[in-house]
Amino acid sequence: MLGRIFTEFFTLVEAEFGDDMLDDIIEDAELPNEGSYTAVGNYDYLELIRLVTALSERSHIGIPDLVKTFGTFIFERLVLIYPKLTENICDSFFSNISLNAKRAYQSNGDLRFPSSR
Repeated sequence: MLGRIFTEFFTLVEAEFGDDMLDDIIEDAELPNEGSYTAVGNYDYLELIRLVTALSERSHIGIPDLVKTFGTFIFERLVLIYPKLTENICDSFFSNISLNAKRAYQSNGDLRFPSSR
């Protein structure tokens, strides 16, 4: 797994839980490199699983909730860090949503979309 994922996870943990929590989960996870990651290195994904598990145990937040939070965080960060890379993904994603909504409406004329009113 690309080291950027680990460094961004650490950024999230520091911002949301503080430096002490980050130090604690690195120690709890018993990582082979003692939590030393570079953004361009490649690492075993199981190390990230250990970190998330340790954070869950210490924070008493469920793993699914932590994964969802990190997924949202990392997506936003990747858009900022790699705008050209994510530009096409976002355009394609939203175009597909729009196209599928139009197809659903055309095949079911009485379909009603949610409104904000």
